[in-house]
Amino acid sequence: EELMQLPPEEREGTPFPIEKWGSIALKMLVQLNNSIYSSLCLNGELIPFLQEIDKQCQEKQAILTEQMMPKSTGDWYTNWQNLEAMQRKIDEILIHEIIEPKILEE
Repeated sequence: EELMQLPPEEREGTPFPIEKWGSIALKMLVQLNNSIYSSLCLNGELIPFLQEIDKQCQEKQAILTEQMMPKSTGDWYTNWQNLEAMQRKIDEILIHEIIEPKILEE
């Protein structure tokens, strides 16, 4: 579905050049700022824009994961719940601190 939102010349070739955070940014860009999405497509800047978001999010995710890693409780289920909660919080931070500002500032 997201792939179809890219111009045809950017859909060709494999592997697809954006990852999780670029895909999220693409979906948000189309929903929240369609004029910027169109401009990025017309100027051939969409993929580099999304790749930069991917890169920034991955770097920040690594830092946050290290800082927020919960201590092991000895109980696998509690450990899993703690890791899931941490990942949800990190996802929220990345969306609000990196993706939204980039989409709304463009």
